[in-house]
Amino acid sequence: MRKLYCLFLLLILSAVMLNSCKKDEYKTVTGIYLDKTTLSLVVGEFETLDFYVYTTNNDRNKTIKWKSSNANATVDENGKITAIAEGTAVITAKAEDKINTCTVTIKNVPDGAVVVNGVAWATRNLDEPGTFAANQYSSGKLYQWNRKTTEWTTGYDTNTDYWEDVNNPSPEGWTLPTGKDYLRLTDESKVRREWVIHEDMRGLMFTDIETRNSIFLPANGWIEAKDGIHYDFELCKYFSTFYWCDFRHYALRGYSSIGGFEVRSVDPANGFNIRCVVK
Repeated sequence: MRKLYCLFLLLILSAVMLNSCKKDEYKTVTGIYLDKTTLSLVVGEFETLDFYVYTTNNDRNKTIKWKSSNANATVDENGKITAIAEGTAVITAKAEDKINTCTVTIKNVPDGAVVVNGVAWATRNLDEPGTFAANQYSSGKLYQWNRKTTEWTTGYDTNTDYWEDVNNPSPEGWTLPTGKDYLRLTDESKVRREWVIHEDMRGLMFTDIETRNSIFLPANGWIEAKDGIHYDFELCKYFSTFYWCDFRHYALRGYSSIGGFEVRSVDPANGFNIRCVVK
């Protein structure tokens, strides 16, 4: 009887091991890439992680299961992280038995900021380096690409693809927006925009359709690189730090006379306004 029991136990163990081996044969995931493993957001902002699942057979259909460690942040099936409350949260991405994580630090919206379509914008233009304009309708100062001064030079040129941190004129805790930030601001399915006039200042008003939060960008024209002359106060021109493919210096441009609007490559030697975002 004892031998029969041992034989029965051995058969069960063999079956379990065989089943485990068969399961392992179907595990093809070798790792998960996330473009960010740390992230800073303010309440109301969101960010979608870029990810890639590495497999032994180049299977591009492997899905990721996303999970947040607590209610400070949520994450959906596409890796979109939304900041809910001040604190920290760990976002876990899992495919088969492989995982990767992103630690999210969340702070409250600072004074002088408003969240529009998931981006925390300053409510006023940049004035002299390190300071904001007096109010949201003040035009502020014009800057050349990658310069921390408002002093003008007609012989200016740059070979940089990004606005370098050492030349960032933003106040502490703030920075220049990226092209992605402007693309969110111009997403017509999420943000309504219109030309308005306030106390003789014409500009673009952007309003978040869901939250009704809004920012006003004064139309302050630009300074032409070749002659240093300030032109056309009917245009909004705002720098970003964007770099994409063969284009380098991207900016937001709005035309009040024809209602046009675009985010496109520009001459970095021209002088444009700056509207900061929370860093």
